[in-house]
Amino acid sequence: PAASVVYKRQLNVLSNLIYEDPDQANAFIEKLSKIYRYVLDVQYEELVGLDQELAFAKNYLELQELRFGSKLSYVITVDDSTHYALPPLTLQLLLENAIKHNAATKEQPLVISIKQEGNEFKVINTFSPRTTQPGESGIGLNNIKARSGSMTDRMVVIEKNESLFEVSLPLLTTPLT
Repeated sequence: PAASVVYKRQLNVLSNLIYEDPDQANAFIEKLSKIYRYVLDVQYEELVGLDQELAFAKNYLELQELRFGSKLSYVITVDDSTHYALPPLTLQLLLENAIKHNAATKEQPLVISIKQEGNEFKVINTFSPRTTQPGESGIGLNNIKARSGSMTDRMVVIEKNESLFEVSLPLLTTPLT
């Protein structure tokens, strides 16, 4: 159900772009198709390579950049994506949470940082909660904790302060077949 709301939102954005900026609408369609293709490809997988998740995250963030413009920025700093894995769509849930729960303006853009620190993976975003929060909170994070907890005894760590929200995920080295 939550995913369908996100997809409806993306289609509404696309609908507006078609009339406002056909070239940007074409770029949006291209990114959106890559995202849907990835979702279909990994929906039954237990783990996917970190490099796959990062490629997906980049497409997802580029799509959001088309939507938000200068209200959103991101940086990805990963040294070794080939030897690690995550449950599929983990990054999408974290990125979606950041966008869904935080205000983003030109004056105070939402800034998302994705980085690797050894065998941990971090998604950090500026913390500027919306005045009205959409839907329930915590479902996506609980899902990530449960999926990760079923594969490793290392914990997902969530930290929040006045200006940042950070989620640290254990990277898995289970061989992918």
